[in-house]
Amino acid sequence: MLERLLRIDPRYFDVSRLARCTKQIKGLHVLCKPMSEVIIQLMEPEEFEGETMRYFRDVMDHITTIEEDCERHLDRCRSLIEDFHNARAVQQNDVSYILALVAAIFLPAQFLTGLYGMNFTNMPELEYHNGYYIWWAVVLFIALATMIVFKFYKKWL
Repeated sequence: MLERLLRIDPRYFDVSRLARCTKQIKGLHVLCKPMSEVIIQLMEPEEFEGETMRYFRDVMDHITTIEEDCERHLDRCRSLIEDFHNARAVQQNDVSYILALVAAIFLPAQFLTGLYGMNFTNMPELEYHNGYYIWWAVVLFIALATMIVFKFYKKWL
């Protein structure tokens, strides 16, 4: 279920839930080790025979199976955590990419605003009657030209 949720939308993936599962599996794995040691010690002196020894072997097999299952599930949890981090990195890269494109498109407008906002007295283009509209036309033209370059030449959009 967690794998499916991670594939659908990593933003809603509950890493704390996965951490709790990992903690519980580790706890179970830690509990199995002393149990297997006790069973091995009980089997060593061979005081028990027949049905009891078969029972100990059966218990040992079950404990070994549980330990192997715990290791397998821990590996899967580690893999899911790694997949989650990779998915988040991809999302962050996508957001950074979009922010960089938006900044690149609006950078010329900021430059022109800074240039014409310096309050110099001998800038003849500031005295034009339609200077405001010309400024907007130039800014829009540069923004559209930037977007066209990104879309068709660079294949970034």
